[in-house]
Amino acid sequence: MEFIEQKLNKNTPFFEETIFENKCIYTNDIVYKKSFITNDNRIFFKYSNFIIVYDLNGKRLQMLIDHIKKISCIAISGDKLISGSMDKTIKIWDLNNYNCIATLRGHTKTVISLIINEDKIISLGYDKEIRIWDLSNGDCLKVIKQPEDISHIVVINNNKLIMLNYGYDIKILDLNEQSDTYGQCIKVLQGHTYYIRSLAISGDKLISGSWDKTIKIWDLNNYNCIATLRGHTGLVNCIAINNNNIISGSSDGTIRIWDLNTRNNSQDCIILQSYESVNCITLSGDKIIVGNEKTVQIWDLNEQKTYNRVAVLRGHVEKINLVAVEGGKIISGSEDKTIRIWDLNRRVKIYKRKREELPIDNLKFIEKTATEIKEIHARIDELKEEMMRAISNIS
Repeated sequence: MEFIEQKLNKNTPFFEETIFENKCIYTNDIVYKKSFITNDNRIFFKYSNFIIVYDLNGKRLQMLIDHIKKISCIAISGDKLISGSMDKTIKIWDLNNYNCIATLRGHTKTVISLIINEDKIISLGYDKEIRIWDLSNGDCLKVIKQPEDISHIVVINNNKLIMLNYGYDIKILDLNEQSDTYGQCIKVLQGHTYYIRSLAISGDKLISGSWDKTIKIWDLNNYNCIATLRGHTGLVNCIAINNNNIISGSSDGTIRIWDLNTRNNSQDCIILQSYESVNCITLSGDKIIVGNEKTVQIWDLNEQKTYNRVAVLRGHVEKINLVAVEGGKIISGSEDKTIRIWDLNRRVKIYKRKREELPIDNLKFIEKTATEIKEIHARIDELKEEMMRAISNIS
């Protein structure tokens, strides 16, 4: 439950731990890659058929309740939150008063993915339809039927919608209303041999990271693959872009920093040893923040390119799937069913321990934390049942 910065000295049997404050939210549900989003010093966590809003102290501010089945995807634009659900609807919420101001109907199956582009909502359903909606009034402007399953829509670049299917391909859909190919798939980018797990865009380049252990750079002007980056020995789980660098994280326990402007198949990169599978990455200023199996690590991305690991945050007891930065704090979500909010400016204490005692202490700490979490989850289950009974009595 601590933020720990380890400073090892080979000449002494002691090391120093600096502990910083963190708040823990017990969610009663595994926190996946897209379980929550942050905005305006708030955390929006989708749980079952409602959204719970927390502040950065872990205090619950509001519950957004209107869907009748599980919420599958959420997005934010300005003071509006958009949610898609297994109940086949999309809802628009006003974040000033937390009211549902519109319900969009049209999909005939679960809404599985959505994004917001300027004044439009673009949604994807299991019905193999992509729908374009007017964000201001909720009108459906266009329905585009897809001949095959698309797993999710990712991003829009220059009126081109970039999508992933359930295979290893990237599809490009033309959304230029003035074009003769409006609503049509104009290109399929092929080359990966296993699932694509992450995409990023920088200018006219699209970067894809795959479980085939490679990263590909695509030119969005002609849709050619201009480079394949090899070096990871494990699955590429996540990528991020910083200036002219591609930063990738892998199950091989490394973070790699590549030159975005490379034009050939390359293995040249800077390697940072994380020693745990790197599951997610976010950037904040000159810092790389990664989520590992049970820790969050912070690396210094400075102009001198020394890339020092400046801190390790410990407290989660299962795999970390999501990290974010909001209001100067780091937010992490894990399969241990918790969200942790780390305050890097509030130091609690500093103490020293013998190095040989560390494995035993760590084991006791993890066992104690796991027991506490199980007890709290049991209590949450009881409270949930009481809440559902109360809602049932009201209705």
